[in-house]
Amino acid sequence: MYTQDKKFKLGIAGMGIGSSLGVPAINLVPEIQLVSVWGRSKAKVDELSASLDIKGFTDFDAFVNSSELDGVWLATPPSPRMDLMSKCLDANLHVFLEKPLGLNSSDIHNNLEKALAKNSICGVDFEYRAHPLYQEAKQLLETAWIGEPRSIHIRWMSGNRMDPAVPWGWYNSMSEGGGIVGAIATHHIDLCHWLFGPIESVQAMASTVIPERFDTQSSTVKVCDSPETAFINLRFKNGAIGSISVSCVTFGGPPQAIEIYGDLGRIHLVSHNAKDAMRDFTLEALDVNGRQVTSEAPFSKIDSEQRNGLILPISTLLKRWITSINNSSAMEPSFLDGLNVHNVVEAINASLLSGERIFVNY
Repeated sequence: MYTQDKKFKLGIAGMGIGSSLGVPAINLVPEIQLVSVWGRSKAKVDELSASLDIKGFTDFDAFVNSSELDGVWLATPPSPRMDLMSKCLDANLHVFLEKPLGLNSSDIHNNLEKALAKNSICGVDFEYRAHPLYQEAKQLLETAWIGEPRSIHIRWMSGNRMDPAVPWGWYNSMSEGGGIVGAIATHHIDLCHWLFGPIESVQAMASTVIPERFDTQSSTVKVCDSPETAFINLRFKNGAIGSISVSCVTFGGPPQAIEIYGDLGRIHLVSHNAKDAMRDFTLEALDVNGRQVTSEAPFSKIDSEQRNGLILPISTLLKRWITSINNSSAMEPSFLDGLNVHNVVEAINASLLSGERIFVNY
């Protein structure tokens, strides 16, 4: 049992989101002690480990086989993630993962079976499930406030990669798991599963408007072949339909909007903050009898003290992870949830190649 007195000893693998969002999120979970970090760049590892007074590793085997670790947060790019996860499971560690989980569903499924055999509790960082207004929308749906769900439409429009001077990275390479579908739409696919149930089929189109970017690591210009904008049509197994529209090269707002319609009402969630994915949402619901619900996310002093609105939801998911480990129960969102999302991503990628409607293979 992990408590404030007997802390869960965690290592972070990855120098991106792991350091920028992971460290402050961990600081909000008193049951977790960050004890080590791993990364490929020795300079970055040395700088971060020294600033936190913890151990730093560039050798992953040495990192995961450190006797003090109880679990690892895999915050690496997607391409090596399933191989690294397998090593974590071999070391009998619990695992918390960023998304997209990996490059193909077979590797993810193999790690799912290994995690079950090892009794390893694995969770995925789908932050929308920890947002109070999305939880309120979920409760309204569960109480049939809008009747039978008919459709859901999600829009996420950002200009965070609109500048051609933004350097090339894994995000720009399909072979490395990049693109707007894996990086952003995975959150919305999980949201659709959580609110509406399994997706039966998809049909998608996408575009890449900036064909090349400069790679600072190799000092060369590289081709960008991953989608920067994607429109995805959905059909759910319950008969409902939906759509996801995502872009990282557009200007204007609102940056996020979720519209949910039923036969007796509707729910709208709208973001009013183009610079923060989690803050300044409003919820407005209306039913056929004229009942109305209007909500804003409750003020949180802890959230207001963080530089990014993602930090508090991530800490909430980390707390769930520790609770699940203590109870030997599956975390929500689980690794299986992540696999189900990836199955939809594979169907979307197949549709982008063929232009046809593709059924999801769960």
